Amino acid sequence: MPDNPVVRFNLGEALMSKGELDQARVQFDEAIKLRSSYLPPRLALSRIHLLKGEFPKAKQMSEEILQQAPAAFPATSSAPRP
Repeated sequence: MPDNPVVRFNLGEALMSKGELDQARVQFDEAIKLRSSYLPPRLALSRIHLLKGEFPKAKQMSEEILQQAPAAFPATSSAPRP
């Protein structure tokens, strides 16, 4: 398998579209290992957690994404914090 995070992400997306969530998760994890700053596989993992009903994990992953790259989500970066 190529050591390219984009290829791993795309494979994960294809697997996810076929309903193979566990195999997709492996590919997204590999993409993150190859490039930790690459957000799409992190977002995809959050979607997998939502699909599996793992809401606390989805929330935690989403919070980590926002902390890592708040500027990537302009609506949240200017919102007042409680």
